[in-house]
Amino acid sequence: MKTTSPLLCAAVSLLLTLGTVNRAQAFLVNYTYFGSNYTQTNAPSEPGFTLNDHVVATITLDSSFWGTTVNHPPGSFGLINSGPWQVGADAFHVTTDVAGAITAWNLSGAIPGLDISTSGSPDGSGGDNIAGDRPSGGLFFDGASVGYLAGSRIPSTLWTMTIPEPSTFALLIVTVTGVGAWICRRPASKSA
Repeated sequence: MKTTSPLLCAAVSLLLTLGTVNRAQAFLVNYTYFGSNYTQTNAPSEPGFTLNDHVVATITLDSSFWGTTVNHPPGSFGLINSGPWQVGADAFHVTTDVAGAITAWNLSGAIPGLDISTSGSPDGSGGDNIAGDRPSGGLFFDGASVGYLAGSRIPSTLWTMTIPEPSTFALLIVTVTGVGAWICRRPASKSA
């Protein structure tokens, strides 16, 4: 019984896998940022404005934008929180490296009477802020913030990246590779 050439099997498996990988689609990636506690406030007992509060930002970004600077790209989404307050990211400016790590950002959002923002530069500088009169019903203008000096942090380590569970595409690659291995294990047809 003659078997299929190992070189031919490897070539078939490689071609099937590369053909499948070539059809790859980008995927959505979730990111989360936790800022440091505020260092300045004029409302030390107001939830969301205390020195124990901080900005938490979450964004969703399509992986096809990795390695670029984008301004509220299609399909992107963001929320910014401080204590009990939450706003949608109306301004959404993000720079990523080719591996998807966020290296610079400027996110801000507002609801009537309240603004929350966070920013970061490649050199580590930036700031997180909350301001508005919403907590006091217009009686006082409350604010809290923390600033970051250049060199005080490494931007690409500040955002946690969560890639969704393996996609149908990943399962397809495994299946195609398995088919290639099955073809290689089959005995070759006899020649006369």
